[in-house]
Amino acid sequence: MDDAALLREFVRGGSQDAFRGLVERYTHLVYATALVCVRRGDMAEDVTQIVFWLLARRAHRIDPARLPGWLLRASYYTADKVRRAEARRRRHENLARAMTPTIQPAPTMPTGPMSPPCWAPASPLWATPTAPSSPCGSSRGRTGSASASP
Repeated sequence: MDDAALLREFVRGGSQDAFRGLVERYTHLVYATALVCVRRGDMAEDVTQIVFWLLARRAHRIDPARLPGWLLRASYYTADKVRRAEARRRRHENLARAMTPTIQPAPTMPTGPMSPPCWAPASPLWATPTAPSSPCGSSRGRTGSASASP
């Protein structure tokens, strides 16, 4: 069957065999066009899938006599979009990587004779153990407490 008959059969009845025939006939053309544009095999495969997805969605608007040209043009434009999206993604990742601060350990508080003088008044408070108490400062509500009255 020729391209026009396959395309008409797909448009009229949704024939998967007709669409498969078009895919088998033009996969190499679409892939080669995409590969020239994006220069990466994995991206060229993605472009090929997108182009045939577009063909399936827009088949009713395509002139069967112009199908090879439509596929070439769709391959070129789709590859260009994919290439630009990939470049944009890489640029954003590089910017994010540059903006990410390096994590440094928190500074430790110096102790001993060389510690800053402003810490000297507080240092006895850190070193003095205190009697156990409740977090609220009173012993109310504890079991076995002598002062159970409010």
